[in-house]
Amino acid sequence: FIPYLSALGDNPVVGEVQPVSYYIRLDQSLLYGSDYVSAIAAYVSYPLYHELMLLSVKILSALASPSSVTQLAAFLDKSADSVRILDGFQKVMDSESLVDVELAEHVAEESTGAGAPDVEGNSDALTQAIRVAILDFFIQNTQPNRAYPNVAHLLLFGKAAADNQIQDPAALGARRACIHSIIDMVNLGVPRLKSKGKRRQHGAAGVQALMITLPGLAERCYQVIYQLCKHPRTSEFSMRYLRSREEFFTRHLA
Repeated sequence: FIPYLSALGDNPVVGEVQPVSYYIRLDQSLLYGSDYVSAIAAYVSYPLYHELMLLSVKILSALASPSSVTQLAAFLDKSADSVRILDGFQKVMDSESLVDVELAEHVAEESTGAGAPDVEGNSDALTQAIRVAILDFFIQNTQPNRAYPNVAHLLLFGKAAADNQIQDPAALGARRACIHSIIDMVNLGVPRLKSKGKRRQHGAAGVQALMITLPGLAERCYQVIYQLCKHPRTSEFSMRYLRSREEFFTRHLA
């Protein structure tokens, strides 16, 4: 588009055409001010407007390049809307939609974006699509080659600090965050073991595991947990929390 305009020179219809170097990419413009990024992220806390929530997550994903993920974390952490943003993401992760992941993504593709028709009755599907988009965002930004801490760690743990830990949500002063929602999802229907790991408890009798009911969602949840355990900066405290509080490895490997 720009090279074609440049070929027109000083055509009076078009006016003066600046060189490509004159123009600033949209993502760079948004990153010039923290208010823009926090305003976009805050849309995830409007549960009556599913399309806005989904587009908010997708825009953040597009902005989270390897060079900007730490900058995004700083913007959101210092924002006046920080708590609202964290709560918005966590509430989406705690949603109870049982819509199949592929169906949810199809519904989102057909009913969101420019020119999409207003379709009634798709709230559960769109809620699931938003949750999947958030998980994909976490997977994208918790890979071992990504900087730490970045915006994904802020949303997962509730803060962006070099000394991040996974808090016990039942502890005094602690707050529930997205990582707790993810762990709870994969733990559902997977009972704890009794002493010495010899016999299973039966507290989850009759509840099917997520890997059976929604395998596409379970795969993403496990991928986030795996990458947190693999990343050199999050591995130690993630594995310690999973082992000591959740009995995660013995439960899921038994």
